[in-house]
Amino acid sequence: DLTGVLVLTPFLLAWGRPQTLGKMGETLLMLASLVLTSLLVFTPWLQDGRYPLGFLIFPSLIWAALRLTLRAVTLAITGLAGLAIWQSVHGVGPFVMATPNESLLVLQAYVGVISLATLILFTEVTERQAVESALRESETRYRLLWESAPDAVLLMDAESKIHFANPAVEPVFGYKPE
Repeated sequence: DLTGVLVLTPFLLAWGRPQTLGKMGETLLMLASLVLTSLLVFTPWLQDGRYPLGFLIFPSLIWAALRLTLRAVTLAITGLAGLAIWQSVHGVGPFVMATPNESLLVLQAYVGVISLATLILFTEVTERQAVESALRESETRYRLLWESAPDAVLLMDAESKIHFANPAVEPVFGYKPE
């Protein structure tokens, strides 16, 4: 049940409110790469049991997490989980084990790991972008305050070397800030 919550809750929350998919061309390209990779992983063409092909999915999911919206990320995870479940229930794919219960447990662990990894990466990237945006705004406000201050303001180090000076320094000290 936890894996279902990890997959469906973000999907429902992302798609339950109005917003645009954003970056439609890139989203479609990522989904196409995910579909092609999924066909390689979950169909019997390359299933000889020697290679852990389930990891081939990660580049497309990382791409989605780094570059796309929450809707695109949750669509990729939900679609991948649905395909993996469908194929495993029908006895195809790398997660088919001796019994159906064993297959579903292994598949559940796989889907949980890809969901958590992708959503955590997406969250970290989103938070970093928000912090960078706030920093840019803060720098803009600081620079505006610095440049428009009517008093001469100097920033010097312990050796009296001037690192920054605002424009009001020129009338007071007679030189332009560089």
